[in-house]
Amino acid sequence: TTQLYFLLKNALFQQVSMGGLYTRSLTVIAHIDNISHKGLNSSSNAELL
Repeated sequence: TTQLYFLLKNALFQQVSMGGLYTRSLTVIAHIDNISHKGLNSSSNAELL
């Protein structure tokens, strides 16, 4: 099972490197970050987008 885990991990890393999931994950992370920091100043988050 460890070999399968590393294969999936490497495949995911390759997709992130190609940028397929990279921009999508950034959008999700930014969305979660905005939710977790709701009520606080989110101008720094807006500058990152």
